[in-house]
Amino acid sequence: MNQLDMNFVAKHIKSAAGRHPDFENIKTVLLKKAPSRHTLFEFFMNDNLYRYLTKRDTVPNDSFEYMQMMIEAYKVAGYDYCTLQGSDFGFHRKDIDHKKSISLNEGVIIYDEESYENYRWLEPEDFNYCRLNKLKLPDGMKIILSGPGGVLENVIALVGFDNLCYMIADNPDLLVQIFKDVGSRLLKYYEICAGYDSVGALISNDDWGFNTQTMISVDDMRKYVFPWHQKIAKAAHNAGKPLILHFCGKKRMQKEWRTL
Repeated sequence: MNQLDMNFVAKHIKSAAGRHPDFENIKTVLLKKAPSRHTLFEFFMNDNLYRYLTKRDTVPNDSFEYMQMMIEAYKVAGYDYCTLQGSDFGFHRKDIDHKKSISLNEGVIIYDEESYENYRWLEPEDFNYCRLNKLKLPDGMKIILSGPGGVLENVIALVGFDNLCYMIADNPDLLVQIFKDVGSRLLKYYEICAGYDSVGALISNDDWGFNTQTMISVDDMRKYVFPWHQKIAKAAHNAGKPLILHFCGKKRMQKEWRTL
């Protein structure tokens, strides 16, 4: 962080001093009501901030200690929650180069029926969710649970953006099955996580578009993507938990997600 950033953060920490987490504040906001005080929300921060807020020189290598550091950082910064994932569940991907941007066509694993049949799907039930019981949360704080990428985001990671577009035109049956394989596993992951008392709300996070348009046509979004987010929202609500829909993309998509 540069000096300006540090001065801003230091000023913010001072203003948040003495504030105790109270998840009811963020929950009230999610229910479209007025909270008892100013209420902050941020999907995630970064390692520099986590270190600064917790007065550490380095970030822990151990994943459990890293999550505990995040919880401490969110508390110091005045948040009523911490965003975490419930387990190490995810989808096998190839490593890709991360520079100022990434290619949406690099690391393709599934591109036809044969490669689809050879792909090894991981099952959310096979992963350990004990962190949701073992992490030490300050009094009043809860976890807002996010996913290991979203429905469309994971499909693009597996098939590539160009192949996705070709499949929409040339092999929609295979694409429907791939979306089902991704969506159903994300749904199960959220159903498992929603059952923990430490989880106060869930985020169905995805990448839907750019600054000019959606990744694919809105009609195709309705066909392939939206139904799975609807199922995830229903699972959260069935467990008595609010759901936050987070997506990257053009603001006009708000008209679409209001129908979910």
